[in-house]
Amino acid sequence: MKINSRILAAIVGTVCLLWIGACSSPKQQEDQGEEFEEAVEQLEQQLVGMLDNIPPPSEIPYIIQSTGADFDKSLLSDINKVDQYQTEDDKSAMNLGVYATDIGYLSSYDQSQEALTYFNGSKALGDQIGVSSAIDDERVQQFEANLGSKEELGGILDDAIDDTQGFLEESGRERTAILVASGTFAEGLHIISSLVEQFPKIDASDELDDSFAALAIPLVELVLAQEEPAAQLNELLKSVSGDATTDELVSLTSALVAEYDKLNIAETFEQNQAVTFLQEGTMDGLVGKIKDLRAYITG
Repeated sequence: MKINSRILAAIVGTVCLLWIGACSSPKQQEDQGEEFEEAVEQLEQQLVGMLDNIPPPSEIPYIIQSTGADFDKSLLSDINKVDQYQTEDDKSAMNLGVYATDIGYLSSYDQSQEALTYFNGSKALGDQIGVSSAIDDERVQQFEANLGSKEELGGILDDAIDDTQGFLEESGRERTAILVASGTFAEGLHIISSLVEQFPKIDASDELDDSFAALAIPLVELVLAQEEPAAQLNELLKSVSGDATTDELVSLTSALVAEYDKLNIAETFEQNQAVTFLQEGTMDGLVGKIKDLRAYITG
């Protein structure tokens, strides 16, 4: 991925303010120029790693399906809102990511015809933001030809989004690529947390039924495992902020990161007490921030 030089200059330029006292002599200026270039390269690599660590659209739905959780169509974003999203490029980009995760969810549960409908809707949003080559008629036909294999559909979906991201990055549209990733991430987190929210809450003294624990604990852990991707997405959004959409996404993801911090996840798992996250009220703050993020993107 090639990060836009204007974005990097803005970020690293802020860091340079800390060095201003050392910018007097020609030798110091030369040294600072080298340090600036090194900082740009290091930051570019960091941002590449962050974007690569956002889960692909098929990953979380596939894990959800493997836990034995039932399919819940009500968790999907409304495909009939495609026309509404096409009126604004930012909405098109974010909800292309949302629908990609929905396609992954549908495909994982063998809802292939509905997945095809969502794939066609995603193509329309891809056309809107100028990535027609990534989600073209040939790829739609490929998707339709493999409706009987959720593994193939997952691969086709991930390739389509990967090509979308690659095209946007190569054309200097990293901001749009990050918006697509924001939608993918938010929808995956929404689906998992919504399933967790449906579980009956327990008291600290309750003994868990084995079948309940076998289903609930992996889903809770999957929500908690998104702490680092959430923080990385927040940093990515900060790197391109400065407009109404990205500023709002920074605010929403910052609130999400803060809720993750409150849970002390690492310490809880070290003590093998993951079950505490199923107790009444423990994850309410986190789930609320997930809802806020998803509502902004799909609204």
